[in-house]
Amino acid sequence: KIKFEKPTKETLKNIWKSKLDWLDSYEVNLLVEKFKTISGAEIENVVRKITMAEVVNDIKPNFDRLIEYCSSEVGQFKNQIKVGYL
Repeated sequence: KIKFEKPTKETLKNIWKSKLDWLDSYEVNLLVEKFKTISGAEIENVVRKITMAEVVNDIKPNFDRLIEYCSSEVGQFKNQIKVGYL
């Protein structure tokens, strides 16, 4: 069993900036404050959604869409029953 800690604010900033280099510092800080409990894997899922929307549907990425994807990602498993070891 391996326990993964949530990333620190500084780590979250680095992850966001490395994955979406079009974000400015203000946007990165807003994301970190709004989604304090997001994991690196959840960020990766959000980035995939942004990329797929752009490639498949020719939807250009923007900050409002990014917020929508983050909200759906962190809320997706909120009421899920946990299984296994805690």
